[in-house]
Amino acid sequence: DPTLIFQLIVNKIGIGKEPMNLLVFPIISCYLSLLFQCGLQIEMHAQNFMIAFDINWNFIGIILRDIDSIQHDLTIMQFHGFNYYAFQNYGRCLDDSDDYYKIKHSFMFDHKFGEFFLLPLLSEIRRVLDVDMIELTEEIKCFCRLQYGDEFEKYFPENVWYKFENILIRPGIRRRVYTKCSAPIFR
Repeated sequence: DPTLIFQLIVNKIGIGKEPMNLLVFPIISCYLSLLFQCGLQIEMHAQNFMIAFDINWNFIGIILRDIDSIQHDLTIMQFHGFNYYAFQNYGRCLDDSDDYYKIKHSFMFDHKFGEFFLLPLLSEIRRVLDVDMIELTEEIKCFCRLQYGDEFEKYFPENVWYKFENILIRPGIRRRVYTKCSAPIFR
């Protein structure tokens, strides 16, 4: 079967010229709106969500699975005046007193969402439309800075991003170590 992006380009007139505005930016906005407006940091890689389209191939949203992996950012919830007390005993909470607070935001956005979803999606857009990958990543970076620049400055590490090395976890290893990388690709 052809890839989803290929089917989308063939079936949705006009997306060939604007896959970023009609698909990529709305998906990024879903992720970042949940984080910055609701305090919900989702583990958004291809295994944990699906893209929803209407019958005319218009993007209408995302469908989440593995909801238990959602991290509740108590700092952001408190900033927006949400009743975050109900989440305090939940094991997947973040707050700015955690030494890894900004690193965890970077890890989920830059590594999980960026490397495991956005890069493969952009690679397919590049392949199908024969466009430059650097231009695509720069478009995302400009979009993110314009729409969410203040939030990135407040909740993410500056000029670096974090990931896990691709290692096999075996008995005796207590936890994986975050690896610092320079120059975030998408922000």
